[in-house]
Amino acid sequence: QTEAMFAPELQAQTAARRSDLAASLSLVTGLEALEQLHITLDLDAEGTQRVMASSLRALLGDRQAQPPA
Repeated sequence: QTEAMFAPELQAQTAARRSDLAASLSLVTGLEALEQLHITLDLDAEGTQRVMASSLRALLGDRQAQPPA
């Protein structure tokens, strides 16, 4: 599922980088990450969204992971 969602970004990478990036994206976008941010760290929906967007920008670059308007 993660690989399909981020297919263009992953296909632009070397095979070794693609594997690591796919694993990182899966970790960052997983339900456990959302639970950690929202429940454990007590972030509201807006704060959770900001952290998720920031994490994706760090992995993919600023142009590919803009937060929703």
